[in-house]
Amino acid sequence: LLTDDTLTLENVPHLADVEQLIRILGNHGVDYSVNGRREKQQEGYSRTINFSARNIVDTTAPYELVSKMRASFWVIGPLLARMGEAKV
Repeated sequence: LLTDDTLTLENVPHLADVEQLIRILGNHGVDYSVNGRREKQQEGYSRTINFSARNIVDTTAPYELVSKMRASFWVIGPLLARMGEAKV
């Protein structure tokens, strides 16, 4: 959320919290793509995810998304720093 550059995370686990954070970021306008498993990676840690926050469209995090994940407040600081406002 702090940069226009593409961020690549490798070896991302298949966890409910990860999926929820992807939904929250997508709600704010972050584009993302999920790539397949790399060779010789463990099954549970098999994804590479690319994020691009070039076009932030919303600074409000809907309650139905953030209420399902305690760590969702971590998006508030970057939104506030970049956009000057953030709401939950």
